Amino acid sequence: MEYISIRQASDKFNLTTRQIRNLCQSGKIPGATKVDNMWIIPSSITTLSKSKKDLLGSKINNSDEIYGLKYNYVIIHGTFGHPGENWFPWLAEEIAKLDKSGKTQKEDILIPHFPSSACSDYDSWKSVLMGYIDSGIVNKKTIFICHSLGPLFVSRVLIEEKVNVKGMISVEAAANHIMGNPAFDNINKTFFVPSWDYLNKLKSYVDFNYCFYTDNDPHVPYNILKEYVDHAATKTFFIPNAGHFNEASGYKTFPQLLELIKTIEKSEVVDEEKIQEVEINTTAWDKKLSHTWTNMTWPNRPSISELSVYTDILRKSQKRNLEQKSCLILGSNVEFRDWAYEENLDVSIMHNNENYHLATYRELRHKNAPYKIILRDWREIDFDNCYDFIVGDALIGNLDNVKLDDFMKRVSKSLKPGGYFLSKSYYFPQDYKIKTPEQIFEEYNKNEKFFNPISCCIFDLTMLSLDKNNIVNFQKINNIIKNAYKKQLIDKPTYEKLSNIGLDQMNYKFYVPNYTDYINIANKYFVVEEIKFTNDIGSENFPLVILRKK
Repeated sequence: MEYISIRQASDKFNLTTRQIRNLCQSGKIPGATKVDNMWIIPSSITTLSKSKKDLLGSKINNSDEIYGLKYNYVIIHGTFGHPGENWFPWLAEEIAKLDKSGKTQKEDILIPHFPSSACSDYDSWKSVLMGYIDSGIVNKKTIFICHSLGPLFVSRVLIEEKVNVKGMISVEAAANHIMGNPAFDNINKTFFVPSWDYLNKLKSYVDFNYCFYTDNDPHVPYNILKEYVDHAATKTFFIPNAGHFNEASGYKTFPQLLELIKTIEKSEVVDEEKIQEVEINTTAWDKKLSHTWTNMTWPNRPSISELSVYTDILRKSQKRNLEQKSCLILGSNVEFRDWAYEENLDVSIMHNNENYHLATYRELRHKNAPYKIILRDWREIDFDNCYDFIVGDALIGNLDNVKLDDFMKRVSKSLKPGGYFLSKSYYFPQDYKIKTPEQIFEEYNKNEKFFNPISCCIFDLTMLSLDKNNIVNFQKINNIIKNAYKKQLIDKPTYEKLSNIGLDQMNYKFYVPNYTDYINIANKYFVVEEIKFTNDIGSENFPLVILRKK
């Protein structure tokens, strides 16, 4: 007798591999035999029972009985996500309100919590979702609402297991993209599909896949988002300047998405322009945070490569002393907070603006990381031999030339003997020649057009804007960018990326010391142990000065 595998049977009978396996285990396929851990099925069998009772057992719930809505909704989070973040709880409550009978509760809107440890992968997530599919909770009336990695995950499961659902709504699909962050990449790459064309198959298993995407996601490049929507979407909704459609980008609510769901429930034709015109209400603080923080990239935020330099310094110090190290973070920088937690440091954070500190919480990957908060202006740091490490980003720029010497003295006093001060900032190089806007953008368009213009151009634009006291004029930078666009020195995508970092909202002073002057002051209180550079674009303009207390 000839046999076929479960996969071959799945293709032959148009059932999922899980359904075929269930039939084998329940004895519903005559002659099916288990060899080691694999089932084999007689190839002579031509039909299988397709009743849900045979395939799935008793259905746990019937969607018509659970909901007074036309469809049942399943919200899928992304990597390291959870059901209580972003706009998920708000949306569940708003969907429940659409049931005028009052029967549906927000708890009835399914938001599974997928494994979120560093050991999670596609198979562990799939095993969770298949439980809902096999039980019948996910069925032909289901609409998936997926964020970040969620669209790729659900697309792949539906295609692999040949599962038909009503549809999908995909929000900022992070598909087949290496971020450069090992914590995320090691997980995300297990979800990758073999090619973009593979996603074309999705349309066989959904009536629609409506996709929201934007142009300034700090985690997923625009071209990656476009690849997903071009291959998998049935209709698209482009929302400019939406970041990652998460809390850090102001998305604790998502009115455009709710309007789309209302349209689907009414069985009306979906009008892309109408959906895109719905305004999202974010607080002024959310908008400010989105422009001045979320939209920033290196060098205005620490990069993975930069943090790896600090990790090397930490490793060297640990060889001398294996006890847990104490670390003071000046400011509320989230990259340093995540880094300190991952390195098992005893963390304190010094910041005088509690509202700002709480707002940056949205961007943390390790939201439950322990730390102590010191609500004081970090520029007035004054401790006695307390910390092994003091770190912060762009600290020097928040001082002025009068206070720099005093600040460096205070930092040294606050460190333990041999402790390190680690911070990147802007410095004016001794032999640097100011460039004109034409020179800056001609060089970018010629050599670096495919890289982020913030990383490539912001240093030269900053040097061009300095006043006689080496203070940055952010409004001047903003005007240079606007004029460059008017003169067609840069194209529209470049202009939008440069103008989306909130320069028009930056009304504070930022000091750029002469590099030689800074080193001379540093030498008074520290040993300049190393001058390091990262492998980031433009890193030659940002030396990482590793200072050790004398």
